[in-house]
Amino acid sequence: MGIILKETDELVGTVGFIISKHCKQGTIEIAIAIKPAYWKNGIGKEASITLINAVFENNFAETIVGRRHIDNHASQKCTHSLGLEEIGKLKEDLRTAVMFRLTKATWIKKHGFFYTTHHSTI
Repeated sequence: MGIILKETDELVGTVGFIISKHCKQGTIEIAIAIKPAYWKNGIGKEASITLINAVFENNFAETIVGRRHIDNHASQKCTHSLGLEEIGKLKEDLRTAVMFRLTKATWIKKHGFFYTTHHSTI
């Protein structure tokens, strides 16, 4: 899905799910990409919140997993602030990814449903 900045109606990124060998039954992997000019201003977090709410409210999965490049510290900060926990590292071609996970129970405990956003639209 596209991430559109409300103020300018500009497409600034995408967020969605991917089918992955890292997913077990009841698990979905989240993927997000933001244009570099929009990094570090909360757009990725807001898009993730919207998608996570939709997954858990509609019972699409009980667990969300994801991965980020080991040196992507902004993504690390975002995933931790949302309550995702690091579950290991994964070698991908010539780089290392950090795997993380979020369960529905953890999301509800930390945020409840309808955790709101205000900058972007999906």
